[in-house]
Amino acid sequence: MAAQAFELGVRPGFLARADLLVDYKQDVLAVPAGSVGMGQQHYVMVIDENNELVRRAVSTGILRGDWREILGGLERGDRIVSSNPLDLAEGDLVRVVELADSEA
Repeated sequence: MAAQAFELGVRPGFLARADLLVDYKQDVLAVPAGSVGMGQQHYVMVIDENNELVRRAVSTGILRGDWREILGGLERGDRIVSSNPLDLAEGDLVRVVELADSEA
């Protein structure tokens, strides 16, 4: 078998590049991975209508780069704190800052 590979032009030390589709998912809810607290249960800090933090348990799926899939516990449109929740407490008041559009 090794002899066949040499006949096709493959040599030791050659490099190859391949694009592989490992796991493609559509319509996935994902959050920054650092926003998910890891305790006995995974959780995020949700910002309620009064700008208070509420700790909410979530079930998580795969981790891809800086994003973690959320399988349950959050809905599209829920506002969460995108940074590490370990230094936050339920009931803390937060100020939501909207970034201005650079093209405006």
